Amino acid sequence: MDDAIGPRCQQTAKAVILFEVRTFEPPMREMGTLLVECANLVGRALPLLQAIGDNVAMLTAITEELTKLEGRVDDLHDIGLKELFLKHRNANGMDFIVGAEIYDHLEKVADRFDDVANEINSIVIEQVIGQGHQVDAAIGLPILVGLIAVALLFDFLNGLHDAANSIATIVSTRVLRPHYAVFWRRSSTSSLSRYSAQRRPYHRYRHRRTQRSSIAR
Repeated sequence: MDDAIGPRCQQTAKAVILFEVRTFEPPMREMGTLLVECANLVGRALPLLQAIGDNVAMLTAITEELTKLEGRVDDLHDIGLKELFLKHRNANGMDFIVGAEIYDHLEKVADRFDDVANEINSIVIEQVIGQGHQVDAAIGLPILVGLIAVALLFDFLNGLHDAANSIATIVSTRVLRPHYAVFWRRSSTSSLSRYSAQRRPYHRYRHRRTQRSSIAR
């Protein structure tokens, strides 16, 4: 779990040092505060994993709170980009680029915490189902259904925010209108998928040909 969060935090710190950022916009500071709360929640969750069966409810509550915090960070990311654009649209464009880069790093740190919450949920579900933990049926079934629902909600919200963030900068800078930006994003994704599918047979053929040449030698 540390491998998912630590490198991203280091990249954020490097970006702040590289661009010599000395002052932070209010949404940036609030995002930082929320990320500290996420770190504290993960710190509370890790010891509970040593006795998952006794801490199912607490772990579920922690992962739900992590998801809420990640959603709030995504909202602040969008708000901050909009304020940044309005502040610098008639001034130095480099300030907007640097600020947008910092916002992007902070938002990705929150995504890593969301990934950790998903991982904790997966571990809890596997433990409850795999080992047949003896829980009172009236309590155990709602908890299990709730865990599955939360896991699905994580994936849905994460995809929703990622889809919005992928075109937020294009729309906020007025490079494209919203409906054109959505069409462009959809077209580029489909094109990449088709290109990948077309290239895959060629790579397989080339790999087999290389193997045959090696055997012949």
